[in-house]
Amino acid sequence: IFSLLSEIDCLIALNEESLEWHYPELSKDGVAILNSDKTPTGRERVLNLPLLSLTEKEGLPPVVANNIALGALAFLLKGDLETFKDVIADVFSALKPEVVEANIKAVQLGYDFAQKNWPDFKLSFSLPKQKLFPQLFLTGNDALALGAVKAGCQFFSAYPMTPINSLLTFFAAKAKDLGLVFFQPEAEIAGVNSALGAAHAGLRSMTATSG
Repeated sequence: IFSLLSEIDCLIALNEESLEWHYPELSKDGVAILNSDKTPTGRERVLNLPLLSLTEKEGLPPVVANNIALGALAFLLKGDLETFKDVIADVFSALKPEVVEANIKAVQLGYDFAQKNWPDFKLSFSLPKQKLFPQLFLTGNDALALGAVKAGCQFFSAYPMTPINSLLTFFAAKAKDLGLVFFQPEAEIAGVNSALGAAHAGLRSMTATSG
């Protein structure tokens, strides 16, 4: 219930248009990080971060620029940088080592830039003052998948399409350990039909679609 807010505590704007569109939604203590290569701004509560210039200077591909911004955000949140690097390494573990290294370097680059240029800046959130119970940090799709497993899901079929892809990766990775069937059909309608068929055969079944 504490997350039902429409305000934005931190906005990473990759261009001026995004900043203009979402700036009015910033919370009282919120901040925006702007990719300032083309249009640096002196606007209040906006931090300029030249993403593409930094990638070019360090010989990194432009595609890692978003992780430079996340590295800067990690500093503002006073997060543990090594833990963040471990997460990045895990997310990109299926790719070539040089891809992993480039993204970790990007995170470090953003962190160092923020530490040098915004050393005294503090980003705070309107969170509960105390935790009433142990809490998990997870996405909505993670919660949905865990809830399905807890409810006895035995069969999951779905065709890959945003925003359900993380459900597929969860069930594909965990199916064997959980003793359930994961099936990736040729289309979304086939996913629905296969779940219906499995349900008629007696399995507690689930599907997911983009719509």
